[in-house]
Amino acid sequence: MIITTDHIRLTHSIALSIDSSVRVDNFIQEAEDLWVRPAFGPEMYYTIEQSVLTDNTQHPITDNLGNLILYQHLGDYSLLLLGGYYDTNKKHCVGLVQAVAYLAYSRLILQNNINVTSFGTVQKTSAMSEPVDLASIARVSRETEKIGLSYLKQCSDYLEFTKKQIGTGTSIKKRFRVIGN
Repeated sequence: MIITTDHIRLTHSIALSIDSSVRVDNFIQEAEDLWVRPAFGPEMYYTIEQSVLTDNTQHPITDNLGNLILYQHLGDYSLLLLGGYYDTNKKHCVGLVQAVAYLAYSRLILQNNINVTSFGTVQKTSAMSEPVDLASIARVSRETEKIGLSYLKQCSDYLEFTKKQIGTGTSIKKRFRVIGN
């Protein structure tokens, strides 16, 4: 994985009581598997993923400010991952970390309050909370997903630009498909 739950928490509020290893990590992995890997291709995704320093549980390691720690010997992917200006400040890329954070959050919103139990599928509520209607949840999820896909396209455009600068002539796959609602 190239991000952690903390990267999502920087863009959206997630309750601290949500166990990231049980809930959120699955959505991060799904976002990377459903959108990032198909957009960049398995080889490029693997190279990007290997440039992120991970711990023994394969979670990215960050510094005290929450920034990813990157291996520089595999190439400089800092602008792709963290965002910035390129092409002599004519173009901007928000960064793959933000894109994956938005895409994972869109998955989390849609499925977070649903639990599968031995008694069937239930919606999680308590005495202090009121359920939100499904249309509102779906709308927020779609809007968040749309933002994430837009950020992913910026990353794809940046990679396409760098490929042209290097002169490899290979093209990045630009297939963005919405899956689900």
